Amino acid sequence: MYSSRGSAFTLVEMLVVIGIIAVLVAILYPVFSSARVKARQTQCIGQLQQVIVALKTYAEDHRGYPPAPAYDGTRFWGGVSALWPDYISDMSTLFCPEDLGAKSKNKDAKDKVYSSYNANFDLMTDPSTWAVGLLPDRVYNYYGYDDTGYDVYDDTTYVRPTPAAPDPPWWLDRTKGLGWRHYPRLMNRYAPDNTIALHCPFHRHHYDDANKRDVVIRLGGEAKVIHLSEMAATISGPGGVTANVWVHQR
Repeated sequence: MYSSRGSAFTLVEMLVVIGIIAVLVAILYPVFSSARVKARQTQCIGQLQQVIVALKTYAEDHRGYPPAPAYDGTRFWGGVSALWPDYISDMSTLFCPEDLGAKSKNKDAKDKVYSSYNANFDLMTDPSTWAVGLLPDRVYNYYGYDDTGYDVYDDTTYVRPTPAAPDPPWWLDRTKGLGWRHYPRLMNRYAPDNTIALHCPFHRHHYDDANKRDVVIRLGGEAKVIHLSEMAATISGPGGVTANVWVHQR
């Protein structure tokens, strides 16, 4: 009589197969997870490049870049938010794919014309942090920023580059012909291509404390993922004065 006993799995064989599958999943999961993280980072860089193109078009039309971002209690103004809807029609371009707050409150974020590329913290997770006036920790480089995103000029002094302004900061070396025209801030309508226009901090949670990185993009379109230690480095000037490398950007 024919028996199917020889073709059936035994309990031990089934457990072995399940064990092998579990091991493979444990090996491959970090690989797939890392690939997803990298894909979202690449998407963010692509969005930043679209924002740069829009910023340049805006500057041509308005003879200057949008002012520093602010929140008036109803919606966001200035910064990247100023590009919608005339220069960026798809508002999802304004949200980093790692900005979970914007994802969780998508409609609210859109109604307020929020952008991940305006500020260094997740405003959408805690509405109590919304304040009238200028936003802290901004990542849109109108005035300039240090490694955390705070506005800085030679670390302590804020100076708007106008014809009546004093000499440019020492790190704009006049012996090399550098002046206010080369000031790497979006408040300068002639800002050079080396200007770090935006950086995105929403990818930091994928790194341990010693290896945190941001995506940064220059006005010329060059994008790079950099270690925060690069942003914290300093250079020395006359009389022992120092400036953040992230600030002088040369």
